[in-house]
Amino acid sequence: MNTFLTNVRGPREPLSVGSLRIAELIPVPAISGNVGIAFAVLSYAGRLTVTVIADPDRCPDVERLAQRVQAQLDALVPAHPTPC
Repeated sequence: MNTFLTNVRGPREPLSVGSLRIAELIPVPAISGNVGIAFAVLSYAGRLTVTVIADPDRCPDVERLAQRVQAQLDALVPAHPTPC
């Protein structure tokens, strides 16, 4: 295995800690062994966050990869999406 992908469906409504609203959650996948790159996808309160983590020795072009993933997501979603 050289790539890991996880998708977590989070709550539709924002969560709070005490009286403080949690504005966003950032998924942080871990890589180990021979896994060179990991993608984590998390939906939370109407937002979708994609995180890319890579071993720089196995994937030296991780920034370029992340830019291409962003470009593909941008192509799927209009600039000003209407909330569901």
